[in-house]
Amino acid sequence: MRPNYTPVHIQTPQVGPHEASNARQFSRLINVKTNHSEDKLEEHRTTMGNLAIQRRAFEFVEYSTMSLADKQWKEISWDEVVAAFLQGEDYQFMKLHNASIINNPNFSEPTHNALRSMLLQLIRGGLTSRIPLDTVWYKVHSLTDHELDELYVIGRSGWDYDPNHPDDNKHSRDNNELRRVAARRPERLRDKPADWTCPILWGHDKFGPFSIMEGNHRLVAYSAAPSSLDVDVIIGLSAARCPWHILDPL
Repeated sequence: MRPNYTPVHIQTPQVGPHEASNARQFSRLINVKTNHSEDKLEEHRTTMGNLAIQRRAFEFVEYSTMSLADKQWKEISWDEVVAAFLQGEDYQFMKLHNASIINNPNFSEPTHNALRSMLLQLIRGGLTSRIPLDTVWYKVHSLTDHELDELYVIGRSGWDYDPNHPDDNKHSRDNNELRRVAARRPERLRDKPADWTCPILWGHDKFGPFSIMEGNHRLVAYSAAPSSLDVDVIIGLSAARCPWHILDPL
C-alpha cells in the first residue's frame, strides 16, 4: 500500500532588482579586494627581492673596492722590518750556523738585533740605505687580489725594462705597474702565497700607491694569474722621496 504524502511547495525567494544589484556589487567588491591583496603581496615580494639583490650588490662593491688603507695597520719596529727582509732572503743563509736568529727572531735581544742589521747591510745595504730614514713601518692585514692594482714593482733597479729587449721602451708606458710588468716580463711562481714571508712595500701615505721593496719576483709571478691572495704585508710610509718609488722624480 502506497503511503500518502502531503505535497510540500517550496517557494524560491524572489530577488528584486535592488537585491540583485547589491549582490553583483558585493561580488565585484570581493574580487577587487582579492585581486588588490594579491597585487600588493606580489609587489611586496618584488620589493623585498630587489632589496636583497641591492644589499648583496652593495656588499660586493664595498668589498671589491676596499683598499689597503681600509685594512688593519699596526706600527712595528725597524728590527722587525730587518728580520722580514732577511726572511725573504733566507736562501742566502742556509749555511748560517745560527739561522734561528732570522727565522725565530727575539727582538728583545739587542745583540741579535745588531747582528741581523749587520747581515742586512751586507746583502741589501744598497737598497735599505736609500729608504728615507723617517719612514714609519707597519704590519698590515692583509693584501688580497683586490689591492694588486695599488702596487708598483721597484723602480730603477732592473725591472724598468725587459732584459731580453733592453731597447724596448715599454717601461715608460706602464710606470712599473705590477700587473703590466707581469704581462711584459713574466715570472714563474715558485711558492704558493701561503708559504710566503711578508712582502715589504713603501709609499707616501696609506692610500698608496706602493712600491715593492721585497717580494718583487713573487708578486710579479702571482699577479699574472691571481687566484686567492691573502697575505700580511709590511708597509713603510714617508713624505720624503725615495729613488725606488718610480713615481718620485729624482
